[in-house]
Amino acid sequence: DRKEVQNAIKTLMNMTEWPVFVVVSGLPDLQEFIEDACEDRRRLRTLHFSRLASPGANAKMSAMLKAVCDVAKLVVSDVSVDSIIPRLLHAALYALGTSMELMHEAIDGTLRKGLTELDILAFANAYAARTGCHADANPFLMDDWSKLDCSKVLMRDADTRLIPAKLSAVDRGQA
Repeated sequence: DRKEVQNAIKTLMNMTEWPVFVVVSGLPDLQEFIEDACEDRRRLRTLHFSRLASPGANAKMSAMLKAVCDVAKLVVSDVSVDSIIPRLLHAALYALGTSMELMHEAIDGTLRKGLTELDILAFANAYAARTGCHADANPFLMDDWSKLDCSKVLMRDADTRLIPAKLSAVDRGQA
């Protein structure tokens, strides 16, 4: 299976009429897999991104969130951005790729509901869907979010329902 995946990636990268750039994000083991063959190492460039740091990365991530919302034609208030970004970085364990994935998942959830404004509850829903965590382990719902150990949220039998009473029926998927 590994060889088939490697060959598929090589095929995509070698299309002469429409070459494809493949961005693969993941754990360090993934780099070893991608660079397994000598011919692959000649064709690709591996970039390693260090963990983000808050508050140093907050401004860049805020700008990124606003730019992606502009593309998606969603409104996001500055107050929401200021609340979301530190929580997002913490929730993503300060990893750029995971931060971006959660950002896109929150935007996707908002668009699928037909809403026009991105808010922190979209991130709470995206995080719950991804991790299976309870509301009391969700950094987008908790006041003391910085004390949560987000590396421990992958619970097999977790209840993924969001429980804050302020969620509307639409947000709970009951409409």
